[in-house]
Amino acid sequence: MSTFETPLVSIIIPCYKAEKELPEALASISSQTYSHWEVVAVIDGWEDRSEEILKSFQSSHPRNQVTIIKHTHNKGLAGARNTGLIASRGDFIALLDHDDIWTPEHLDTALSLMQNKTAELYFTPVIYMRADGAKTDFVWGPTPQDLESFADALYGRNFIAPSGVVFSRKIFNRIGLMDKTVKGCEDHDYWLRAYLAGSIFCHSITPTAKYRVNNSQAMTSNISSMLKMDIRVQKKHYSSNSFSYRAKRSAIANNYSLLSKDLKRKKPLEAYYYSLLAIFWSPTKIRHIKTLIKSILFEPWAHKN
Repeated sequence: MSTFETPLVSIIIPCYKAEKELPEALASISSQTYSHWEVVAVIDGWEDRSEEILKSFQSSHPRNQVTIIKHTHNKGLAGARNTGLIASRGDFIALLDHDDIWTPEHLDTALSLMQNKTAELYFTPVIYMRADGAKTDFVWGPTPQDLESFADALYGRNFIAPSGVVFSRKIFNRIGLMDKTVKGCEDHDYWLRAYLAGSIFCHSITPTAKYRVNNSQAMTSNISSMLKMDIRVQKKHYSSNSFSYRAKRSAIANNYSLLSKDLKRKKPLEAYYYSLLAIFWSPTKIRHIKTLIKSILFEPWAHKN
């Protein structure tokens, strides 16, 4: 795309304990083939070298506005992104976590596809990379089956990574800020809200973003908390007729089953309870019954002599 009379993209970067990975994220912005962007970086209640790094980046990009906002206390990802959303000026908004990176054509691809598909939200599969930045062979994104039943699939699992998303300001104007009460799953909630508000999604087959795993700061490192919040998101939208009854019941049951599996050694009684809930939400699924049996086998009394 030409940089003449092209839309402004606001890149929102939440920063928390970010000094180690932030330079790599900023370098991926510098390498973008689409150059009409601004950065809104939100330092979320943690003092390190992030501000210094951002000011250096600001100095090296005099043609682009780089806004640095500091929270006096930590507000979490949703709070930091909301601050960025409010401060942004762009026609489009791109999310980039401080420890993730983009390929050089990310913004160009997003804007081109949205224009061609008359869509309002672009997402890309993301390539997983290790904490040290080493690339893996794992790609996170939708399966062909997910794309065939997009609404039900998106309700069931969040296959859209925030750092792979670019969306129109029209979505923000329509649905507002992220929900801070569903910590760690505010992105899943936001995609569902966008879909329910009538937004058209488009995606690239080729990944244009990379997601860093094995980061102890990431919410995804706490699986049980993520699953509990995701169930909360699913129940929040359970009354919507945009998702099939069967898909909704199955999705919630599946998350309860995963929660039981994650807790069976750490908190066996709690695991047993979630196994029962999985069966309640989807009583015909044999695998939930198997999970229940396994959770019983790991009860404390099952191991007494």
